[in-house]
Amino acid sequence: MKFVFFNSYYDANNGMELCHKLGGKYHVCPKHWIAHQKEIYRDIDQCDMVIVWNSLEPCTYWIKDICHQLNKKYLFLEYGFIPQKGYYHLDSKGIIKHSSLNDSLDWLTDDMANQSEEYIANFLDQKKWRDRGNEYILCPLQLPWDCSIYLCSKYKTMDEFVKDVIDLYPEDKIIVTPHPLLRKNDVLKDPEILSKIILDLKNCTMHLAQKAKAVVGINSTVLYESLALGKKTIALGECPIKTHNGDRKLALCSIHKQFKHLDTDKFLSIIDYFTKIVEI
Repeated sequence: MKFVFFNSYYDANNGMELCHKLGGKYHVCPKHWIAHQKEIYRDIDQCDMVIVWNSLEPCTYWIKDICHQLNKKYLFLEYGFIPQKGYYHLDSKGIIKHSSLNDSLDWLTDDMANQSEEYIANFLDQKKWRDRGNEYILCPLQLPWDCSIYLCSKYKTMDEFVKDVIDLYPEDKIIVTPHPLLRKNDVLKDPEILSKIILDLKNCTMHLAQKAKAVVGINSTVLYESLALGKKTIALGECPIKTHNGDRKLALCSIHKQFKHLDTDKFLSIIDYFTKIVEI
């Protein structure tokens, strides 16, 4: 099976190692795409499957249009769910608000659900456990400049998001955890908001989630781990978790779309399964 990979980012190589292991061709950066249109048409025409990193950037629409013109199948690739690091996932429609996980989850069979539960049990066994509790609202932050925020939510800053959480839970203690890539001084700016929450810069979000009454986020993949943990999970941004009202079945489904980043056998089995049940 011949693959062509497209990365919609200018300064990243997401999926490049996977592409090379599969013997595929890799195109990075929309400026490159425009400068090499003939080459891109030829590569898509000669391949069996197109893989596009991220579905949110407008430049990916052009690749989809070419695939439709040439009657070629395509899938979208992004980081994993449970966990995100070291894993990728595939989707026939896109990511976050475009994801096919927003659709019916009835394709999950009992056997698949059992496999997911076993995977989750093994995943959670690797965590350092604390006593379960019901003590506070946990609020994990995201990178405000990420396309998952400005294209899949109403928020422009993390202060706006935390203010909404405060308004939703005025009587509850709220613990906020920053994104690991955010510097301390860039987390929250509003002194009034900072006075109403506890900003935890030390503890792992999953450790804190164990004692949380609920985990409230925008559309972070941390929310999938919260679902796996069995916690009440609420998403305020556009994403499958909001679509399905925090249904834990979503976590079980997500596992069947993900694979370790260089596990080409699992990658191919996911493609084989989902191209049979989903029109791409």
